[in-house]
Amino acid sequence: MRSEAGADATRTATALGLDELLAMKPLRAPARRERGGRGTGGARPGIGRAESLDFDGVSPYAPGDDVRRIDWRASARTGGTEMRRFAAESHAARMIVLDLRRELYFGLSERFLAKSAALTAARLAWESEALGEPIGLVAPGIGPEPPRRGRRAVARLLARVAEAYEAARQGAEADPAALLAQAAEMLKARDEIHMIGDFEAEAPALDETARRLSARLRLFAWVVEDRALFAPAPAGRYPLAAPGGARLSIFLGRAAALRAPEAAAQRSAARRERLTSAGWEPGAALDLLPRAEVGA
Repeated sequence: MRSEAGADATRTATALGLDELLAMKPLRAPARRERGGRGTGGARPGIGRAESLDFDGVSPYAPGDDVRRIDWRASARTGGTEMRRFAAESHAARMIVLDLRRELYFGLSERFLAKSAALTAARLAWESEALGEPIGLVAPGIGPEPPRRGRRAVARLLARVAEAYEAARQGAEADPAALLAQAAEMLKARDEIHMIGDFEAEAPALDETARRLSARLRLFAWVVEDRALFAPAPAGRYPLAAPGGARLSIFLGRAAALRAPEAAAQRSAARRERLTSAGWEPGAALDLLPRAEVGA
């Protein structure tokens, strides 16, 4: 019984099903934010979005909202400040670039980093659907998906994410800089590219491509990391989930265990600085993902 539970936990942490990607749809549509601002889930009205006169519902006040659009009756009912929202007339297309290099197929706690990247892609895709905006995908091992809008387009895109996840797990590779350039070819000025990966190693070609593209596009870097690296851990031997079911382990000494959170924070700060200098707007994929129920 115990071994069966362990096997189920391993499958949850390493395998990726379409049902998991579909389940990343938020329970409510993200609130529209101030121009250039970002919500807790990553949603942000891009430059070029304009509101029409078509009423689109009521949602809580967000910094930058026009106070003339406060819905006083709704505010009286909820006790908070509720704003009238209007449908957008224009939309910024969004391309997801999924980095699924072999190094991301490992995990110390909840799941493979590659699986976190795929789930993040699903969350961003559903946010685009909620905003009525076209969403596309570029990933290793599959053909590109040009930006399309609608629930069916998102469902197709998520099926392609699952396909890319398995293809990369079986060895399919692609140069991140080439993926980024491919995504840019499908976009117009002021559209968005959301690249998801660990951005751990320095990549001059990727940085140069990003600097060039940032002159006409908005570039967002979603960094996938392992929660275990940011929490103090007891010294000892830790099993490591690896591709192909290989059984590996990492020995963590007492001194290294105490320094681990600080070292992870320093790496994150250095990476953020590097990404910003290359024209990215960096964010943490962990902010978009729920905690896994297994392996934590």
